[in-house]
Amino acid sequence: MTGTNQKTTKSRGGRSRTGVASRSTRSKSQADTTDETTESVLCLKCKRPSTGEDDHMIACERCEGWTCQACLGITDEVYNLMTSSLPSFHHFCSECEAPALDAALTDADIEEKCKLYCSKMEERILSLEVNMSEKATVDSLGARVIKMEEDMSRLAKDISSTNSKFKLVNDEAAEKAKRIKNIVIRGVNESTEYSDADIVKDILTSIDMEGVVPVEIKRLGGANQNTESGTEENNMAQGVKHRPIKVVFDSVDDKRKALRNATSVRKAVSDKFDRKTVLLFPTKPNWKGRRM
Repeated sequence: MTGTNQKTTKSRGGRSRTGVASRSTRSKSQADTTDETTESVLCLKCKRPSTGEDDHMIACERCEGWTCQACLGITDEVYNLMTSSLPSFHHFCSECEAPALDAALTDADIEEKCKLYCSKMEERILSLEVNMSEKATVDSLGARVIKMEEDMSRLAKDISSTNSKFKLVNDEAAEKAKRIKNIVIRGVNESTEYSDADIVKDILTSIDMEGVVPVEIKRLGGANQNTESGTEENNMAQGVKHRPIKVVFDSVDDKRKALRNATSVRKAVSDKFDRKTVLLFPTKPNWKGRRM
């Protein structure tokens, strides 16, 4: 948890049936008396669902996941302060706290540099105005105006560059959030006999994840026109490269377990994939895959 001065901490009580949390600062017990459509949510830590009128939960402002009061280790007094009396207080879960703080520090650094640069430019402009009023001639006035225009042009470019850097920081944070539950599986034959879902199901079963159903299974890249429904060895001999499979899990814990148990697939017995060629990757640039 951390404190800034831009948003309001969300308590359990503003969650709609679509699963999107509102910006309400009401506690769940207050919300349940006014909104009968509110559905229970799971605590990020203990995985327990909200229980009803006396349930106290607070949402992470970054991922919108909920954490109960017990797991936060706070008293009723602190909970009430966070949700009603401290509009400048922010809450982030353990997964989001570090990147949120990094982004805040980056924003503060950029803002400070902009203020310093603008202050210097203001001093230079004021100095030019004073000099112009004291020593104004037709020729020198024109030169000073041109110099001022050049300075203002440089200032505009610097501001534009700062905005670009700020956008890059936000884009990187958004991209990381999109990849946080994903893995990529390489070396899986594109078969006409088995669906990718069946192949991934067999792979997950072989790494002690039987019953885990991914949110999304998708081949990356365009369709491979040269892929045939032969063995992996035959396709490799013909120079056929199979598109990797992106697998999106329901939770970060499932992703971590898949990567942690990756080597177990070498013991698998399946006619749907070649255990010698399969690779699991976290979907993050410049990371090496785990050979299975």
